[in-house]
Parts: sequence; structure tokens; C-alpha cells
Amino acid sequence: MEWLSPAIIASLIGTTLLCFVFAYLHGVDREKYLALWSVSWGFYALRMIFMLIYISNGRPAWALAINQSLSLWSGVFLLVGTFYFAQKHIRLLSISLFSVALNIWIVTAIA
Repeated sequence: MEWLSPAIIASLIGTTLLCFVFAYLHGVDREKYLALWSVSWGFYALRMIFMLIYISNGRPAWALAINQSLSLWSGVFLLVGTFYFAQKHIRLLSISLFSVALNIWIVTAIA
């Protein structure tokens, strides 16, 4: 358990760096998928912050719910960005509704 916090902090640094790299690349190339990937890594970095809160404050349920929700939305933005990169058609409404339903499931299951 003594290595968990430093490992999460190292992951936080790495994901924050990835967020900034993709934001910079988006600024240079103006591709939509780069912005979506930057947002995805930003959500994942926030997830690491809430994981630190979760393990250091007695494992509150709200921190776990936010952590899992951020993981879900990070994956959604990564998926949508990948579809834009591959120039494939994606049904944003379907993915959004399904993701909202999963988010409600996460909150309900943890509460």
C-alpha cells in the first residue's frame, strides 16, 4: 500500500503530460480528433486525482463514483476521437445516451 500513492502520482504526471501534448498538437493541426483525445486524457488525469482522494480519505463512495465516471467518459472521448481519426461514421446520440445510462448505473451501484 505504501507504493500506491506514488504510482498514482506518476500516472497523474504522465496523463497530464499526454493531455498537454495532444492539446499542443491540436493547436498546431486543428484536427478534431486531437482535441477529443486531449479531453480524454484530461478526464483520465482527473480520475487519478479522485483516486488519490479515494485512497487517502477513507474510501468515500462519492470519490469512487466520480473516479469511475471519469474513467467512462475518458473512454468515450477516446473512442469518438478514434472514429474521427479513422474517418468512420459514428452515431454520437447513441453513444451519448448509452454513456449517460452507464454513468447512472455507476452512481446507482456505488451509492
